[in-house]
Amino acid sequence: TGGENGDSDAGFRVDKISDGSTACGFAWTWTSSSLEGLRGTTFVELSSSNQIQYIREIPEPLYKPGDLILEVLKAATADATPKPPPEYTPKTPKKANEIAKYLFNDVQGADPEEGMRF
Repeated sequence: TGGENGDSDAGFRVDKISDGSTACGFAWTWTSSSLEGLRGTTFVELSSSNQIQYIREIPEPLYKPGDLILEVLKAATADATPKPPPEYTPKTPKKANEIAKYLFNDVQGADPEEGMRF
């Protein structure tokens, strides 16, 4: 596959990658010549036989609404009452997939400091 104008050097650049024996995530950017395009994140988990058992790819949105949407959201939520953060039980998972599940399912929206602990 070529890039813009059929450039043959188009491809993905890995910007960041995590380490892990059975799971990892990485951030990437699509590039073509000196141009940078779409960015995204990919998560890969291996089975006990080292076969990919789960993969999730999340590209950034192609269209971003910009600063105007921030003003619209401020106006729409001006009189809203904030919800209390959800309760969770602190845990210290050791494996990459357990940490990801804990942060996503239990801690998300509750305590930013707990997320930073990992």
